[in-house]
Amino acid sequence: MRALTILDRVLGALIVGSNNLGSLLICIPLAFYYNFTNPFLNESGLENAAAKQALGQVSEVAFMLVMPLFFRRLGVKWMLIVGMAAWALRYHNVYGPRMPRD
Repeated sequence: MRALTILDRVLGALIVGSNNLGSLLICIPLAFYYNFTNPFLNESGLENAAAKQALGQVSEVAFMLVMPLFFRRLGVKWMLIVGMAAWALRYHNVYGPRMPRD
């Protein structure tokens, strides 16, 4: 039984470590998003880019308020998966369709 307890601790540490690594890796494009989105949207001709980004921040606050409900319903693993998928969709919607192609 002690072996199962040790295995449980090792697997738990691996899961926590992989979640931390995933969080670190997802923050790399986030730094580019915050630094370059407004100039990119202004140069691509979008009117009131800052106001539209502010609406995005309002939606982030709204989702943070309902996060406890989602955690209760989905659990931690699925919340992380849904959150990372939402970020990928966000980057695609901002940069994907309007990205200049050479």
